[in-house]
Amino acid sequence: MECHEEIGLLSPRICFPDGRDQILGKRNPQLKYLVASRLRGDEPGKLLREYAMLDSDLSIPVQVENATGCFMFVRTSVLKEIGGFDEGYFMYFEDADLARRVNEVSKCIYYPDAVVNHVWGRESKRNFKLMCIHINSMFRYFRKWKTI
Repeated sequence: MECHEEIGLLSPRICFPDGRDQILGKRNPQLKYLVASRLRGDEPGKLLREYAMLDSDLSIPVQVENATGCFMFVRTSVLKEIGGFDEGYFMYFEDADLARRVNEVSKCIYYPDAVVNHVWGRESKRNFKLMCIHINSMFRYFRKWKTI
């Protein structure tokens, strides 16, 4: 990032502890993508492939609309410029909101040479309280950005 001032956020490749890539959204969330993500089987369908940009060459750095909050590098000056995280989100979608605002003033880059292992719990699928928080955050995001 020191050599590329235009980069405000860097998102590494996220893997399961066994080394498999996690299929994570790289485009701005839309309802169709979120439904596809919830209903997916073992193989990602067309919508999930689109959301995760799986038909792009992800072996090289690429600009993305969305970055997962499980791990990201954010330039301090950009974080200050956009006012940091929106504290109206308790959890879920705060990362998508941040990436969207970073992209308004800078670039979000997916950087596959940096690799992070992440134990992905997907707790909101199993915990009703977390599912409600997830849904509330989703509606907040869609209201704020006027998208579905």
